[in-house]
Amino acid sequence: MRVSCSFCLLISAIFLAKPVLGQNPQIGIKNGVKRPDRIGSTKKGRDTDQRGSKELPLVVDTEGHQKTKDEKEEAAEKEDRAQRIEDSTLLYTAMTAWSTLALVGVGLVASIAAFLTLRAIRNQVDLQVQAMEQWVDLQNWRSELIPNGKDWWRLNVYVEIINPTNFPLKLPQAKVRLIEPPNGWTEFQLRDNHLLTPRNPELVRLLVSQIGPDRAAQYNSGVLLFQVEADLSHIGVLRKLQNKPVKGTLYCGRSKTWFQEETQEEELLDRNPQAN
Repeated sequence: MRVSCSFCLLISAIFLAKPVLGQNPQIGIKNGVKRPDRIGSTKKGRDTDQRGSKELPLVVDTEGHQKTKDEKEEAAEKEDRAQRIEDSTLLYTAMTAWSTLALVGVGLVASIAAFLTLRAIRNQVDLQVQAMEQWVDLQNWRSELIPNGKDWWRLNVYVEIINPTNFPLKLPQAKVRLIEPPNGWTEFQLRDNHLLTPRNPELVRLLVSQIGPDRAAQYNSGVLLFQVEADLSHIGVLRKLQNKPVKGTLYCGRSKTWFQEETQEEELLDRNPQAN
């Protein structure tokens, strides 16, 4: 019962303290207390901030701002400084460009000089290699017909193997073969790694036996034909094996004996007769 009474008194106090719906909002406010006028204060602030009024006159400069002497001097100094900076920049840019062109020219000249130097060195090396190049020749062919019994003769053929260069060389397996058609042949072979000194010929003798009366008469009145095949491969100061095959025709006669070497073109034509 007491709790119910207390709850009713609390509800009544709340409703009596607030203004009833539709009453003047000043109900419940102490008399004599004036609320601030917000609208008025805002309007007053606008009036005090308005330009063109007596308090804040609006001034329009129709002639433009006239610079003073100091301002003119300062502006001229700034302009001169900017012009000097621009001129210096152009000057440095031009100097850099000319320096770059000069470096390019120097590099080009150096490249040309290096190329010419390398070519001169290469030519010098080629000349040295040519001076050290070596070869072997066959020279001084001669023949003689010697009787070897009744109605038989023996033909001796001589040739010199010569090193015409200025340095010694070695002949690993030098040999000279004399072929007599249709199936006969004779061969001379030097010892392995034979040392051939400069301009000191090595004499080689090739023996052809069993020369009959008809061929002997042909030798005395004309020539006898033989095929020659030689291998004169050698190793010189460059320590490189140089192949030197020799092929040709030997003409033997009492009055004259000579050798005609077969060129590479003739050898190709012999291998391919249809090329003629």
